[in-house]
Amino acid sequence: DEFEINQIKKIPEVLMKNLYELPTVNILSKQLAINKNKLAKGFKVIYGDTIFRYHRKMCLERAAILLLDTDKSINEIALDVGYSNPSNFCYAFKKEFGVTPLQYKDDSLKFVN
Repeated sequence: DEFEINQIKKIPEVLMKNLYELPTVNILSKQLAINKNKLAKGFKVIYGDTIFRYHRKMCLERAAILLLDTDKSINEIALDVGYSNPSNFCYAFKKEFGVTPLQYKDDSLKFVN
């Protein structure tokens, strides 16, 4: 129904506010007053991904911006986007973008210079 769709469309905003910590489906369902199964299925229908993968993508896209726009170390950026283990961050980043965070940063510098 329309209420449920509108509530599901609020999830990306909620995730952006909680970039460092993924809220559980139970928490989201309580916050948005929608059944957790409808929430999870509806999110996948609307956004084509699970809430977890969508959140991870948001974190990694934020990390990509930080790599290019700041002088922070990869470890600092990993922590900034919710990864307590830099190795896990590097693995997820490479899986998403096809290069390591360091390669991503180095490749972007080649175009600038």
